[in-house]
Amino acid sequence: MSGTHPQPIRQASASRFAGKRGQAGTLLLYPDRLVHVASNVMQVGMFGGAIGALLAQQVAKQRAAGRAAQGGKGVLEVPLSEVSAVNRARQGLNRNVLEVCTVDGTTVRFGVKFDRWAPDLARLVPGGVGTPSPPG
Repeated sequence: MSGTHPQPIRQASASRFAGKRGQAGTLLLYPDRLVHVASNVMQVGMFGGAIGALLAQQVAKQRAAGRAAQGGKGVLEVPLSEVSAVNRARQGLNRNVLEVCTVDGTTVRFGVKFDRWAPDLARLVPGGVGTPSPPG
């Protein structure tokens, strides 16, 4: 490989929710997969206040594509061919969470704005995108 990585269709800072906790990182959408790259840089950046958090967010986004290509620890890859459903979900007080379900029954939630990601996912996911009302 020449050191360049394919450009994602969409990219945003996002938490991956596991239980009640979130794992900070970057979510990337490629034509064939959805990838979450965890980043401790973002957590460390919070100690620098608002400016530290913004700088950390930019560093994490810049590194995410390279880490997604390498894979390994902290990289969660979901092939779009294995996605059975994409829905709007709720996590705590946030009612605009992206929920991805796979054919093996795995469900993953990401803290990104569902409305911004739904159009791209609707074009790429075989089953399309649903928008059920969040409970509560």
